[in-house]
Amino acid sequence: MTFPCAQSPYDFSASLIQDAPGAHPSSFSEAGERARKVSTQLSLFQEVEKRKAEYVHPYQTKIKIGTWNVAGISGTENDIGDWFVGGEKLANEGDIGLYVLGLQEIVDITSISENTGVFNDQQVVGRWTRAVERALPPGYTKVAEERLVGLLLLVYASPSLQPIISDTSSTSVKTGSFGLLNKGAVATRIELGEVTRLVFINSHLAAGTDRQSLSKRNYDYDCVYHATNFRPKPSPYNDVFGIANDLEERVANDFENRIGDEDFGFWFGDLNYRLDGVPGDDVRKLLMEHIYHSTEDDTLERTVSTDQDSSFNALQSTIASLLPHDQLKQQMRGKKAFSHAWREGDIMFLPTYKYDPGTVDILDSSEKRRSPSWCDRILFRTREYLEHHWLRLQMETEARKRDEELKARSVDDIEDMLMTDDDGILYDYDSESDGTVQADEVSANQDTDVNSTVRNLCSIDLDYYKSHQQIASSDHKPVDAVFTVTFNVVDQKVKAAVYKEVVQEHDKAENERQPGVTVDIDCLARTLLQEKTVDFEQIRYDWPKTREITVGNTTHVPATICFVEQRQTGAIAPSWLSIRFNRNPDNPGSKHYTLLPGEAINIYLTIHVSSIAHVRELNAKTESTRALDEILILRVDNGMDHYVSVWGNWEHSVFGYPLSKSTPAGEVKNFHQLSLPRTPSGMFSIEDYYVDPIGKCVWSAPKEIFQMTELIPYTVTRIVAEAGMKESDFHPPWARNYAWPFAIAYEDWTPANDREAADLRLHLGEGLDARIHFPCRFGQMLSFEGKADMVEAMATTLITFLSSLQDGVIPESMFELMQTASIDLQETESELLEGKWQTRALKLLSTKPAHSAAFAAIMTMLKTIANEISGQNMEQMLSWRKRILEATGKIFAEVMIRSPASANGKNRKPLGYTKWEMIKPFMLQPELMQ
Repeated sequence: MTFPCAQSPYDFSASLIQDAPGAHPSSFSEAGERARKVSTQLSLFQEVEKRKAEYVHPYQTKIKIGTWNVAGISGTENDIGDWFVGGEKLANEGDIGLYVLGLQEIVDITSISENTGVFNDQQVVGRWTRAVERALPPGYTKVAEERLVGLLLLVYASPSLQPIISDTSSTSVKTGSFGLLNKGAVATRIELGEVTRLVFINSHLAAGTDRQSLSKRNYDYDCVYHATNFRPKPSPYNDVFGIANDLEERVANDFENRIGDEDFGFWFGDLNYRLDGVPGDDVRKLLMEHIYHSTEDDTLERTVSTDQDSSFNALQSTIASLLPHDQLKQQMRGKKAFSHAWREGDIMFLPTYKYDPGTVDILDSSEKRRSPSWCDRILFRTREYLEHHWLRLQMETEARKRDEELKARSVDDIEDMLMTDDDGILYDYDSESDGTVQADEVSANQDTDVNSTVRNLCSIDLDYYKSHQQIASSDHKPVDAVFTVTFNVVDQKVKAAVYKEVVQEHDKAENERQPGVTVDIDCLARTLLQEKTVDFEQIRYDWPKTREITVGNTTHVPATICFVEQRQTGAIAPSWLSIRFNRNPDNPGSKHYTLLPGEAINIYLTIHVSSIAHVRELNAKTESTRALDEILILRVDNGMDHYVSVWGNWEHSVFGYPLSKSTPAGEVKNFHQLSLPRTPSGMFSIEDYYVDPIGKCVWSAPKEIFQMTELIPYTVTRIVAEAGMKESDFHPPWARNYAWPFAIAYEDWTPANDREAADLRLHLGEGLDARIHFPCRFGQMLSFEGKADMVEAMATTLITFLSSLQDGVIPESMFELMQTASIDLQETESELLEGKWQTRALKLLSTKPAHSAAFAAIMTMLKTIANEISGQNMEQMLSWRKRILEATGKIFAEVMIRSPASANGKNRKPLGYTKWEMIKPFMLQPELMQ
């Protein structure tokens, strides 16, 4: 009779592929793609499994299991070497591959603090581990440890076995009242050679001699059996199959992480099953005839006469007369507990409970005078035993069903059956043999492939099973057993070779029928980086940069491509990266593009950092981590994914900083570092700029503000002068908007040459970031239209720079102080005209020199521009000047002043002056404010 010893953890039906792996699919196409991938990976796995006989070979070792209830008595650990390691004279203790020790009541269970876990004394565990390690032969290593209050499970592996341990997992289950008492189990699962699993369960079940206690023991067993849940083991094919997370999620919910999927199972501990139907005193009398304590060598002698054979036979007869009363065997026969194919070796030793501590042969002499029992047991099973068990249950169920059908038939029905040819139902049916497994029947249904030979290599033999009567430090006697197990292990080198061959064969077959593309990146984008990296080189604030890649279909079948969303972000690309194809998609709203054989498509990738928040984030990073880095996934339907890396080196920007951290005095570089090409209209060139021979200037205000507030009014003056020489029907740009040249930053304003103006803004921003000096001769050789575009670009750059400042020209804290001061000055209009507000505001600004200098530079610039423009209309000069100052002042009030935000993120309504009212006295002369 043969049964499989190990089953593939991924051998689930194809129907499960529909809802695996990972999250719920957003469309049927996505579900089909995932199903295809899972199907492919399972196909590879199955091909490797078919060749298991090539890389799996048998391995044999011995496992020694010991169990002992130490009754919370201190010092019992000192006896460990007398029974667990050297208790049975083996040919060589080093032949033991695994030492597995299960202890119960390592702490006093009568202590509430210890029992509830409030006091979890780790010193107790330390004492036991040290005692075990002192007794073990050299080289053994602890591979598992699990504790639950008084329960402790320790597993040690020999040097020869350690290399083939591929996974371990330990857990515990509480079964006591409210999960607090010292009852339950600790369990460890060990995987050997990748294909063989061993489970060790150390349990302490409910105590007591009444029927209710017996039911509670059965209940505890059921709880432990079904509630034990080990950590899911990662897929061994993660690196190759490429969908490890999806497979792991499937495995995490599978049966294999519970008791029942192991190849070898061992259940031991203080199971607390007693003797039923026989008085305790009678049991005592029977047993006392076989044990007594020797005072000479403190060892137990089992004899009633000088004839040792007759003594042993008498003892075994006594044990045989008591075992039919053993509750555990009764419950196993009645299928009420431990009915899942568990087996036990022949009991040929005295009951292990209960003795007076410190004595070898004195049974419980307390008032309770507990009846002796075999409480401490070691059970075992294999996968073959369990599968045989399920098969027998299935056959019994079918037999009962057929029996009930026959009983339900009438006499006429039976006579009709006798008249038919199918009379085997009556004559071949044997109710006595129903439910038993026929070896030839099972063999006929077994697999006949090469793996059946591999599975048959698993076996288990019980070498011995005994108690140690001479150990007297507890009220329980320790029990141990040695098993010889033969199981399968994987030869990693051979498996790797098989695995490689399978993948190569699969790839070859797939490539012949799979669509595929080639991704080509232009030479400018590749530079010195990897072949599939799009290198954008230096990236600056608000400067879009584009690179081109070409995707061509190099196969003989159509290929459909698309960029797919990243699982972490849910987006194809981050906000700073945009993707554009040179043609429309297959369908409106679709992201798919189909390429015929030999056809190609161009894709344009653009990096544009336009968010000030993003600029601040990049500026805050160190130089080594300041790169813009992203990986795009270009998917080919039914083909291979291509990963395109996008990389750009962030150039530090002056935008987004607090005003106090803008470029200080003495840090302005020569302008020759900035190369500005002449535009088609001849707007400007590098020859137009003055190169500071020293390379440094000293500024009274932050450099970025000082340069622009000096250069803008200078250029406006030249533009106004040239406008005066135009024909009478010429309409200058300020005639359309009083806020010129700053209106373009806030209103629907179109410059004379939008493309060249945009280029100007980019170069101005680059100049600020490069800390380059813009001299006053900036652009003096340009045409009128060129100068107008340039000053509008400078104005927009200034507005953008001021808006990006974290603290503004007037910070939030100063704004609140100014508001408080303005409330005191709102009593009479005369107080405002007397200049008290300007005096108090300037006093507050003087506490921040850089802010004060910047404020003064901006006010001077706006007044200069208003004077120059209003001077062109002498009749309405005062009216024009006031309108210009009001229009420009309101724009700058918003970008210079930072006010506190309310809970909803919007600026709170000021209690005192508004932003414009705060700077209005600095811009308008008193006589103009009437």
